[in-house]
Amino acid sequence: MNLTKEDLRAAVGTGTITEGQARGLIALAKARSVVRDSVMKGDEPFEIFRGFNEIFVTVGLAIFFVGYSIFLDYNFFPENLLITQDGGTRAGAVHTLVLSVVAIGIICLITLYLTLRRMMVAPSILLASATAYFAAWAGAALAVLMINEVWVIPLLALVVLAAYWTWARIPYTLLLVSLATLALIVAILWPEGTAPDFDDFFLLSADGPFAIVTLILGGAFFGVAMWFDQSDPHRITRRTSHAFWLHVAAAPMIVNPVAATLFAMNTNGAEAILVLFVIALAIIALVIDRRSFLLSGIGYIIALIVTVLDNSRAEALLGLGVILVTLGTMWENIRTAIMRRLPDFPGKSNLPPWA
Repeated sequence: MNLTKEDLRAAVGTGTITEGQARGLIALAKARSVVRDSVMKGDEPFEIFRGFNEIFVTVGLAIFFVGYSIFLDYNFFPENLLITQDGGTRAGAVHTLVLSVVAIGIICLITLYLTLRRMMVAPSILLASATAYFAAWAGAALAVLMINEVWVIPLLALVVLAAYWTWARIPYTLLLVSLATLALIVAILWPEGTAPDFDDFFLLSADGPFAIVTLILGGAFFGVAMWFDQSDPHRITRRTSHAFWLHVAAAPMIVNPVAATLFAMNTNGAEAILVLFVIALAIIALVIDRRSFLLSGIGYIIALIVTVLDNSRAEALLGLGVILVTLGTMWENIRTAIMRRLPDFPGKSNLPPWA
């Protein structure tokens, strides 16, 4: 049953709703209609800023936080962060901890106005990034005080970012939460006193568990992203933005161990499997209607191609370029054809419309 304007007028006349509520309902219905029409045409909602004023404010915030860092005698790559037990370093750690907490408090005050009241997008992204930055500094100070407990750094960053997201609901924060989660697990599992090695992080065949952990985490974040997507198939609420950033985080985590392992094999069979893997990624992206998932994953594969391959680098890049251009220009038609041929499965009806 669809409500008409006459129904709303009658509701106002009988006192069921106020005139202001009726206007709000009409405005909401128009907004939903516009967004639904754009999604039906294959558009994936994405927004980083809503006007040049947001860029202006963001630049101002960036300058402010850089100045704050200099005021605290920070450096982006400080050499004096080495964990020691001397009194000077411990006193500096307390100073850093206190002023980092003050910085996070300032960020929350700014968030109250720019995010929760003005609903600015670009400044909110910078505020979330600044929260992660100063939370990491606070964690580093605690690590100094606790003497070599490096895992405290990602743990505190994760806790602060999770609390910040719960309060401010900035979608981009979930990307930072996912990275902090991965960093925490690596910090806990990494053997103390050993140097990192490429194979340990990226290859499924390595002795360390990090590649498998990365793959599992990627699947978990993908599942959470799909939960947001399934709750908003028409992509008209902020939940779709939460899903977007989680897809951006999940795709490299899933692609990372698989693609790196196949590249390391350096055989024709491994290359064929990699092609099938890319095709599978494309099909998944089409089914869930997320270009961001595919682009984020393939972006990592491109980085591997540039750094690992030699003779066949050009051919691989040409092939990926053709795939992306073809999908970009025929996305809706290809997706409709796939969705019509797929049998019913749980959650299919909660995916974005395809016809």
